[in-house]
Amino acid sequence: MSYLKLLPALTVMCSLGGGAAGYCAYRVTQPLGLGALQLPLVLAASCVFGVLLAACFLLMPLSGHRGVNRLQVLGFGAFGFVSVLLVGVASWELLRLLSAGLRLLWGPSDWLLPWTIEGAMSHLWLARLVLGGALLVTLWALLNALRPALLCEVDVEAPGMPEALRDFTILQLSDIHIGPGIGENRLRQIVAQCADYEVDLIAVTGDLADGDARRLRAASEPLSRLSARHGVWFVTGNHDYYSGVDPWCARAAELGMEVLLNESRVLEHEGARLLVAGVTDPSGGMFANDHHPQLERARGEALVDFSLLLAHQPNCAPAAAKLGFDLQLSGHTHGGQYFPFTLFIHGVQRYVAGLYRVGKMALYVHRGTTWWGPPMRLGSRHEIALLRLKPL
Repeated sequence: MSYLKLLPALTVMCSLGGGAAGYCAYRVTQPLGLGALQLPLVLAASCVFGVLLAACFLLMPLSGHRGVNRLQVLGFGAFGFVSVLLVGVASWELLRLLSAGLRLLWGPSDWLLPWTIEGAMSHLWLARLVLGGALLVTLWALLNALRPALLCEVDVEAPGMPEALRDFTILQLSDIHIGPGIGENRLRQIVAQCADYEVDLIAVTGDLADGDARRLRAASEPLSRLSARHGVWFVTGNHDYYSGVDPWCARAAELGMEVLLNESRVLEHEGARLLVAGVTDPSGGMFANDHHPQLERARGEALVDFSLLLAHQPNCAPAAAKLGFDLQLSGHTHGGQYFPFTLFIHGVQRYVAGLYRVGKMALYVHRGTTWWGPPMRLGSRHEIALLRLKPL
């Protein structure tokens, strides 16, 4: 299980998470006047949260066991709640700083008091408001995640595309993350949604699973019922490497998917030639020597009428456009998944969600078919993308 290779990074993340939980506990309990009891309470919240979060990752090899899955869902749910609560607490701190700044500029005065945090509301009520608001936002995000994936129909215009490929349909799934909270029942629902559409090709653009392929064998079985005229195609994502890439590539093949590892195939469709290429995830080189992404090798030298690239992460789009690809399908970002990450994602990703034009190439970034970590969606719905090619 390759999560152990990420142990230093996970240690830092869990430590920061524990610190954030402790800070939030300190701020929301401070108005209660607990005295000597506050410090033990804060330390307990910090330690419990940090250990619970660490367990979520370290128990990934046992994903599929009912008890382990419940613990992981609890831990990731707590992570989601703390991340939302942290935004509320940070907003509270900002208001306190603004109030202090107003008093510093104008000094104590009756007219200024209503505009300060002390005049508007007591600290106890503010703590209740922040805590209650975080609970409501978390609950709403949890309910959103439980809803069926949204079908997003997108017309993709491509210059020079032959008429034979007009209305060629591609159904894209991405970031399924079979594992904690995402099992056989959820996959049956996804496959049933896909069965409502007759499509020419299905693309699964990485992050198929979080957990051991053997333990999640039964959970992944519904994917064997995916079908399309030109087959189901799969490329690796970073979480597939964390979970053991070779077993998952073998499992994908058993499920009827064509696995593309820096390679391509040429399809014939109504007299037109279409290239389907797939590139490995950039994290691949950390786990397997022959899994460094190689765009040029994936593109090959075949003469075709249209070229499609499947790449888990969208950041290779400029290089893919220079190589002459017509369309790139990616995932990875989840569109930020839930607030506040729907805001932060724009600071670390150039291509976040939806359809882009990169040079002459079209790029579609999938928001993810389920979720990762916290079972939450807010501000970015999980989706099944149905793309139709149109001549430009």
